[in-house]
Amino acid sequence: MANVEEYLAEERTQALAKAQELDRIWEGRKIPNAKSNSDWPADCDKWRGQLLTGRYSHWCYDWDGLPMDETCIEFNSCECYDSIRKV
Repeated sequence: MANVEEYLAEERTQALAKAQELDRIWEGRKIPNAKSNSDWPADCDKWRGQLLTGRYSHWCYDWDGLPMDETCIEFNSCECYDSIRKV
């Protein structure tokens, strides 16, 4: 059980580090009223049932702020796709 807890703690640490990096990258390009990237793990769990850690993970405002990455079926029709792919 300790290994599972350590794994989950490490996954959360990595997700929060990624969220901080995304905050840095997207600074000045945020959509008004956008959520803080530190909310990412909880929002993924709420809407997807798992943490999305893909390269193109984002809150998609084409899909009413739904957390999304390239593993989600909605990703292919997301209009954010081209701009996010270039980041």
